[in-house]
Amino acid sequence: MAKIVFIQLFLSAIIFSQKDRINIKDIFQSDGKFYINFSEDVASGIVYQFNGDLELPLGLIKEGLKQGKWLEWAGKNQKIKIGKSLSNDKDDSKKKEPIVGPSTLEIINYLSDFRHDKPFLKLISTQIINFDSFGSKMEESLKTYNDVGVLERKTYRKYEYFKRSNGLIEKIKIFNHNNILIQEQFFNYNKNKKLSEKKLFDIDADIIDKTTFSYDSLGMLEKTITLNKEGEKNNSITIEYDEQGKKNKELIQLYSSRTDTDYFIENNYSYDSNGKVVKKENQNYITYYHYNDFVLIKELTYMARDESQNNKNIIFSKKIYNYY
Repeated sequence: MAKIVFIQLFLSAIIFSQKDRINIKDIFQSDGKFYINFSEDVASGIVYQFNGDLELPLGLIKEGLKQGKWLEWAGKNQKIKIGKSLSNDKDDSKKKEPIVGPSTLEIINYLSDFRHDKPFLKLISTQIINFDSFGSKMEESLKTYNDVGVLERKTYRKYEYFKRSNGLIEKIKIFNHNNILIQEQFFNYNKNKKLSEKKLFDIDADIIDKTTFSYDSLGMLEKTITLNKEGEKNNSITIEYDEQGKKNKELIQLYSSRTDTDYFIENNYSYDSNGKVVKKENQNYITYYHYNDFVLIKELTYMARDESQNNKNIIFSKKIYNYY
């Protein structure tokens, strides 16, 4: 049943505009209605659970009220604690932007939509990330756009790194556009200097989530487990490798604290003769990776189709990478 509901929500999400795509962490419930954090705006649209680059549609909210069936995942209905230092995030129009330089990556995202019963790709966001000489992310900005391509929202984050004497990262401080500290991330390592634990805290030192990392006998990452702020399992990722040491399978398990049904996604990876990943495939999506020499320049994601249906895949999203 959970899989059927997921597919229904997934199909519905295609025809919703970007302004109707809501992160479950960006809303709270009060007096029976859902509102957007840091405002009095009533929430309306498709609500998603985000886990890294994974997006799962959970259900529909209209004028603050849940509509129809929902998938219930751990921790998503918790009201976000609003610290006083976050209040300055409300004014998006004045947010800083990274200066484009020699170590800058721009990511442009498009999402499938329908107009006059015809599918097309609309611009939903652009992201600019600046890196230092070691490849560490120093600052980033994200812009999101409405149905007609008009800028709707901007966010900015800056990262400050603190390292141990052996060069391993111990802590990252995360600042907003007003240079106000909003989050801190801490890292622990095993005896082989591999990352073993990562914790994210808000400005009030309350934990947001915790991820543990385990490795196989060859030192390859084998499994990650992420816990929410209540200490409950949120998701886990189990990785398998081929004989050449390349990741060929990834099993993602999303845990539910409200129902007895967990959700599984199995990603399978394919590589070209140069060892570059060229395809990722699961029960819902197929993503193709395109390169200019060895540099990733484009991702195309399609909805997976059954053999009984037309063999023409339906494009779901497109991602462009520009390097400066």
